[in-house]
Amino acid sequence: IFNPANYNIDINVGDNSCYPECDVDITASPTGAPTATASPTASPSPLCNSIIEADTTLSEDVRCNCDTVSSPLITLQAVGMTLDMNGYTVKCMDSSTTKAEACITIAYKWITVKNGAVANCDLGIAMESTWGGNTVDNVVVTHSTVGIHVFSRDNVVMMSIIDAEEVGIKIGNNGAHIEGNIVNSTGHGVELVEHLTPGTGRTTVITFVDIIDNTIHHEGKCIFNPANYNIDINVGDNSCYPECDVDITASPTGAPTATASPTASPSPLCNSI
Repeated sequence: IFNPANYNIDINVGDNSCYPECDVDITASPTGAPTATASPTASPSPLCNSIIEADTTLSEDVRCNCDTVSSPLITLQAVGMTLDMNGYTVKCMDSSTTKAEACITIAYKWITVKNGAVANCDLGIAMESTWGGNTVDNVVVTHSTVGIHVFSRDNVVMMSIIDAEEVGIKIGNNGAHIEGNIVNSTGHGVELVEHLTPGTGRTTVITFVDIIDNTIHHEGKCIFNPANYNIDINVGDNSCYPECDVDITASPTGAPTATASPTASPSPLCNSI
């Protein structure tokens, strides 16, 4: 709490928790000495770097020291389980100088992650099982290199807010359904990437993907498709800013569409009284 003019009359700063330190430059006021507390060690959560194999609802933030262990902060590994984040956040501590490889890794099938936030990891959420059929719903991803990596097939990412440095959502398999998200990326908004199929060494051809009704703010491409996959890739009704650069050609199901405001006109309510 910064107080450069040293106001100290009836400034009550009681019972705050400050990280990494409690540096409050307010002296005692007539109403009594203000207090603030800080965790001396900012202890990691007991769930850090854990494997969860049952339905779980968080009851507090999961804050981890990623300078100590950089493996995924939470790994989900049970068929059909749900992680209800209950409004809490899974993250590397702000004091960490290293990012974890992933905040949450989905390592099996039919798993749902919902209603929370992840932060300060290379991958916000890694959907990396070889089975798929997983869902991310209503999750906020911040300070990530890649927001969500959809590596396995038939996964859903919906109604989430994603902030990323390189790619908002990276798709590497068939059947992805990406709908109703807000993506902010200093690189590409959404990227389709090829990868080698485990056990075969053959490149996966990405098909049957829906990227619809998303709002994508990007500095690279809105939807980047370097391998030019164009078999049943539906990119309908996305809003891309500053421009709609979608490099996917017409597919057998019809020409995909995406929309962008040509001039990004300000709202008529701007600077209004």
